[in-house]
Amino acid sequence: MASGYNSIRDPALNCVSYAELFGARDQAALPYGWVMRALMNLAELVVGVPSGPYHLAMVKKDLPVVGIWIEHFPSWYDEPKTESLHLISRNLAESGADNRPGTFTEAGELIFRTKRLETRIIPGQEVFEASVSLLGLDA
Repeated sequence: MASGYNSIRDPALNCVSYAELFGARDQAALPYGWVMRALMNLAELVVGVPSGPYHLAMVKKDLPVVGIWIEHFPSWYDEPKTESLHLISRNLAESGADNRPGTFTEAGELIFRTKRLETRIIPGQEVFEASVSLLGLDA
């Protein structure tokens, strides 16, 4: 079942909200930070948009991360690491956001792996292929 703006909640796909996992905010037994730390320690791959969980995953050195960039272009402070691959949509190039100071192109010796796409929306197949590549698997 889908609800809200572009949200998918489907237990068969393991797509659930934090409230569904841990209870409503006033019922949660564990602080959010502990939950996120535990999830990062259990994860073998993270796929995400530039938000709190994505940034936490980027800080963990050996955790592979696929970044999805549709409205914001990655900047030098987005925790560069070799175990990440950033998928960048076409509309970022069209908006000129990729030419601003501090973007990946200005990163110097910091390591960023990016793939620019010709589409505005990042297709699931691209995310799958990036994940397979980072994990060193055969598709």
